[in-house]
Amino acid sequence: MMIALSILKIVLFTVLYAFLGLLALLLLLIFLPFVYKGNFSYQDEAEGSLSIRWGFGFFSAKIAHPAKESRLTVRICGFKIFPRKKKKNDDVYEDTELEESPSMDGGEESYTSDLEIKETRDIDDRVASPGQSADSEKVETREKDIEASSDIPVDDERPHEGIFERILSVLKKIRLGFNSICAKIRKVSFSIEKITDFLKRESTKNATALIWAEAGYFLRKIAPKKWRLRLHFGFRDPADTGELTGALCTAKPIVGNHVVIQPEFHKEVFDMDLYMRGALQLYILIVIFCKLYFSKDIKRFRHDLIKLKQFRTP
Repeated sequence: MMIALSILKIVLFTVLYAFLGLLALLLLLIFLPFVYKGNFSYQDEAEGSLSIRWGFGFFSAKIAHPAKESRLTVRICGFKIFPRKKKKNDDVYEDTELEESPSMDGGEESYTSDLEIKETRDIDDRVASPGQSADSEKVETREKDIEASSDIPVDDERPHEGIFERILSVLKKIRLGFNSICAKIRKVSFSIEKITDFLKRESTKNATALIWAEAGYFLRKIAPKKWRLRLHFGFRDPADTGELTGALCTAKPIVGNHVVIQPEFHKEVFDMDLYMRGALQLYILIVIFCKLYFSKDIKRFRHDLIKLKQFRTP
């Protein structure tokens, strides 16, 4: 009995520790921030890289342009998992495939000789049976004459329409075109009425206000906490360089020390570089999703939007 109780206690503690471990991992995933860094520059050509790190370097990904090996690199615990390195055996296999040529047993000479033999056989067959080829040409010419004769219209098959019938047909076409235009106008007016009614509803206004508020909150959270922009520019005319420098300096109180201006008055040049660093926690996305998913106004907005897409004219 004591052995069974001890085994049960071990199993329960193992399950409890596993549950606590999963809970701790989930909390880490939710509250540990994803840190991103970006470096972008332009000097004759655009270059840049964007890296994302999580869990003090446990997971990292980097996108670079241009890149020597790959634009996307993913690492876990410092070990590269994407892209994987090619094995030596694979490279040797690819080289052997390229070296092999799809030639015949006797080489290129035997292959060309076979082609010459086939061509001589075809010529012999044509020379041996000249009558058959002439008969086939006669049959083809007869079939073409029959097809050409069938395409010629016959005047007796279609009776000539009078002037009165032509006028009636034109009037029918005009009436049908006018009816189709009226139907389109009714449909457009009905759709405009439905759209205006949809936009004037209180649920639509509340839903759009909530969406804009949550979008602004998300942008504030994901915005870079540190960033720096350096601009080095110069035009042919020094006056243009001075005007642009003055316009950028007026925005200095707003951007602060994040923007560095380097005007060049003696030559035409333009290059720049941008550095930014920010972070985002996963719980922010979860909170925004829950607010939008469980909102009554959003549910009503989705329902009305589906009905608006599926409406039909009366």
